[in-house]
Amino acid sequence: MNSPNGYHPLCDNCGNDDPHAFQPVCPYCRADIYTWQQGNGQEPNPKILTLAVTGARNSGKTVYMVGLIESLREMAHAHQATMFGVLDSEKNYDRDYKARLFEDGMILDATTIDRQQELVFGITRSNGENIYLILRDIAGENVQNASAQTPELSYIDRSDLTMFMFDPYTLGDVMSELRHQNDTTSSVGVLGEQVIHNILQKLISRENTTTSLALVVGKFDIIQRLGDGDINSKLAAFFGNSGLSFMTDESLENYYSYSEEERQILDTEVRSLFGVLDGRRTLQAAETAFRGRENQLSTFAVSALGAPPKGSRVSSTGVAPFRCVDPLMWAFHRKFGEPLF
Repeated sequence: MNSPNGYHPLCDNCGNDDPHAFQPVCPYCRADIYTWQQGNGQEPNPKILTLAVTGARNSGKTVYMVGLIESLREMAHAHQATMFGVLDSEKNYDRDYKARLFEDGMILDATTIDRQQELVFGITRSNGENIYLILRDIAGENVQNASAQTPELSYIDRSDLTMFMFDPYTLGDVMSELRHQNDTTSSVGVLGEQVIHNILQKLISRENTTTSLALVVGKFDIIQRLGDGDINSKLAAFFGNSGLSFMTDESLENYYSYSEEERQILDTEVRSLFGVLDGRRTLQAAETAFRGRENQLSTFAVSALGAPPKGSRVSSTGVAPFRCVDPLMWAFHRKFGEPLF
């Protein structure tokens, strides 16, 4: 629907008719406005995938978004596709995210409520078809204190994929093993189960919700490192199986294509990892909420950095995102019935 001036879109969700707010996501309630492509006469039915990245404050959501975008750029190149920013997304991303992490080598600050912004990217496939991705990093304090009446969070319920970043740094067993290895990293996050209950009960609790939920073990690099420690550690015993699928990442190879069978194997393994990490209550909360619609729930393990940071700086080995694309690939395949690449 168009506004009275005949150009700017009117948001059917909240009624926003701000003539200065022409953008693909309503700046007030975050509802997706599809007329931005449909109105140009060239793409009457564009493929659009929307993602909401949630989790407690300091769970690594913003850094993950960078890892995801950089991985997608590499994948697009490997598959003879082109990735581009829409409106100011590329400029904002390069300035506010990529430059600080890759050029300055500094860990990104947690997203604050006033700095929440969507990033919109397009991918032109080798056959000329355009795919659009709308990504939104939700501030941790927003979801920790969310209510169903928070307008800007209604985006979560309507997104194609809600990602919940599970922070292993908040777990007592992980912190104990870090101290055993003389790692001075301190826990600054909030237990995942406290936040996931708020998200499930207040934001995506409707039985007919269409959003899928990806439970993502973030900062996977630290988990792998702990697995190399004391041979009597339960993590070391778990990672003793070198055949675990989440130990390798083939997404950047030219021959890579999404496999639903491999995704199911990965899901089984990561659910076991949740048990080893004492994250059973978080997993059980999600399983209970999605009972009867299990195909809308899956688990993943990712590392946006590839190696643990040193204080506020990235590792001297640089940044090497690991398996960051897995949740998005699953969501795209689930919505459109085909692989992105």
